[in-house]
Amino acid sequence: MNLAQNPTEKRKVLFYTLRLFVMYKLSVNPKIL
Repeated sequence: MNLAQNPTEKRKVLFYTLRLFVMYKLSVNPKIL
């Protein structure tokens, strides 16, 4: 499965990673918001 040939899958992975990063940041520093 080549993600480079599938922009939708690539975007899905990017959003998933970004969401994990945000959740991690919130768990480390809840006062960020």
